[in-house]
Amino acid sequence: MSKPCGEFKFPSFWIYLIIFIFIFIVYSSVIFIQYAFSDSYTMLAEAMQHKFSGEWGMILQGGRPLYALYLKEVLGAVGGIEDLGYMRAFGVAGIGVVCTLVYRSLSQTELPRWIVIAGALLFGLIPSYQVYAAWAVASFYPWACVLAAVSFSLCDGISDLRSEWLRFCGSLLLLTASMAIYQPAAMVFWDFAAIAWLLRANIPSVRSILASVAVMFSSLTVGYGLVKIVPLVLLGSSNSFPRTVLVKDYFGKVHWFFKEPLVNSLNIFSIQPSAKLALLVIVMMVVGFFLFCRRDLRRTLVYIGIAILLVPASYVPNLVIAENWASYRTQVGLTGLIFIFSIIAFVGWMQFFKACRLIPVLCLIAITGGALAANRNVTAGFAVPQAIEYGLIESALLRTQFNPDDRICFNLPQKAKAFAKIVRYDEFGTLSSMANWVPFQMAWLILKKHHSNYANLFAVDYSNPKIGTIIPDYKKIDLDEILIH
Repeated sequence: MSKPCGEFKFPSFWIYLIIFIFIFIVYSSVIFIQYAFSDSYTMLAEAMQHKFSGEWGMILQGGRPLYALYLKEVLGAVGGIEDLGYMRAFGVAGIGVVCTLVYRSLSQTELPRWIVIAGALLFGLIPSYQVYAAWAVASFYPWACVLAAVSFSLCDGISDLRSEWLRFCGSLLLLTASMAIYQPAAMVFWDFAAIAWLLRANIPSVRSILASVAVMFSSLTVGYGLVKIVPLVLLGSSNSFPRTVLVKDYFGKVHWFFKEPLVNSLNIFSIQPSAKLALLVIVMMVVGFFLFCRRDLRRTLVYIGIAILLVPASYVPNLVIAENWASYRTQVGLTGLIFIFSIIAFVGWMQFFKACRLIPVLCLIAITGGALAANRNVTAGFAVPQAIEYGLIESALLRTQFNPDDRICFNLPQKAKAFAKIVRYDEFGTLSSMANWVPFQMAWLILKKHHSNYANLFAVDYSNPKIGTIIPDYKKIDLDEILIH
C-alpha cells in the first residue's frame, strides 16, 4: 500500500521521546496521587512484616515465580503507601516501552506515518494498560508484554530451525519469562504477529507461522509445568483452584468468551461495553479487510483466516482454565489484537473513500480522545476513589482513642456506595475495603505510618481472631464509620 497524505519525518529518538512523554502525561495522576489499591495493601503490609503467605502462595501456585520474586524484592524495599507511586511509574515506563516497540513494528509496514504514530500511542491506552498503570502490584505486567514483543521479533521470519535454533531458543526463553510474570500479558506476542503477518507487503510464509506457533506451544507447556511444579518445590503442595485447573465445560467456556471477553475487547477503549457496538465493529472490520486488500480475494481470505485464528490464540491462558473471570487485566492480548484489526479496517475505509487528506485530522482526534478517556478512567476509576477511601479511614483511625483491649470492626461498603460512576470487575471504581482481607492490613499500614503504638495489635492471621483483630461487619455499609467495641 502506498503512503498517502505526504510524509513528515522525525528521527526515531524524538518519536520515542514523544511517546514516553505522552504516556507519562496521560497516566500522571496515578504517579502523583498518593493511594493504594486492593492487594497493594495486603502485599505491602506482609512485605513490611516479612511474612510472605496468602497472596504470595497464590501467585506461586498460578505459575508466576518471576512475578512473586519481583513483588517480594520491590515491596520489601518500599517504605509505605507513599512510595507506591514509584512502582506505578515503573509500570507506566513499561507501557511506554511497549508503545515504542509497536511504533518500530508498524514502521516496518507501508502504513502512513500518521497512522504509525497514532497506532503506537493509542495501543498503550487500552483498558488493560490503564489497569497496569493504576495498580502498583500490576506494575510488572507491562514488562511481561515487552518480553513477549521481543520474543516475537526474534521468532519473526524463522524458516529453518536447524540453522536458526539460537533465535528460536531465545524467543522461547523470553516468552517463558513473560509467562512466569503474567500469562495473559505473554499473549501480546500475537499482537505483534498480527502486525507482521497482516500489515506487511507479503503474505507470511507457512514456516514462519509454524515457528511462532511452536514457540508459543512450547512456552505454554513450560508455563503449565510451572503451575504444577513450582508450588510443590517451594510450598510443598499445590492447590486446585479454578485458575489452575483445565476447563471441562467447553461449550460453557465458548459461550462465556463470546458473551464477555470478546464483547469487552470489541469495544476497545470503552469500559462500558455494548453488544451492539461490538457487532458494528465486527462488520466494519470485515468490510475494512476486503477494502484493505483491494479486491484481492485470496489475500483477503488468508488475512481473515489468520485473524480468526489469532482471536482465541490471544486469550488462550484464560480459555484453557476453569475460571471464568474476564477482568480487563487479562484482556491485554485480545484487545490489543482487536485494535490492530481496527487499524487495518481504518486504512481500508480511507482507501475506499479516497480520504487520505483526512488521516492526520482523524488521527489527532483519536489520540486526543483516547488520552482524555484513559486519563479519566485511571483518575476517576482508581486514583481519586482510592485516595478518598484512604483519607476517610485514616481520619477515622487517627481520631479514635484506642485502648489495649479494643476490638476494631470495619463496616464494609457495597459497590453502590463506591465513589466512582463506573464499576467494572474488581478494577475500575472498586473500593479496596470491599475485600474482607484488606481492611486490617490497611489499618496496620496507616497506624504504622503515624508511628502508633497500636499498629502491632492488629493480627495478620485473621483465621485466628484475637484482641486487636479487625473483624469485617458485612451487615453494615457505611464506609467512613469504624466501630470500637
